[in-house]
Amino acid sequence: MVDPLDPNLQPGRQNRPDDPVQEPPRPVRRAGPTGSYLLAAILLAILVIAAYYLYSGGGPTEAPAPPEPPAPTGEAPATPAPTEPAPATPTQPN
Repeated sequence: MVDPLDPNLQPGRQNRPDDPVQEPPRPVRRAGPTGSYLLAAILLAILVIAAYYLYSGGGPTEAPAPPEPPAPTGEAPATPAPTEPAPATPTQPN
């Protein structure tokens, strides 16, 4: 029969070194930022720099206009008249 007053069966009992049933050890947390926090910080810095660049006058909207082709000056040279093809010479059969 089980004794309800047995200290080994009470909640909150302390584990003894020779006790075969022990709680598993808790994982140890590393100090410092984890990889995901570091990646988020880098992305945030990139976004802040890009926003500063765009709002400070840079960016594709402030690019200079492409150069225009030069305006024609004077008259265009006259195009030569097309030449007529030379008449075909008749070939003689051998």
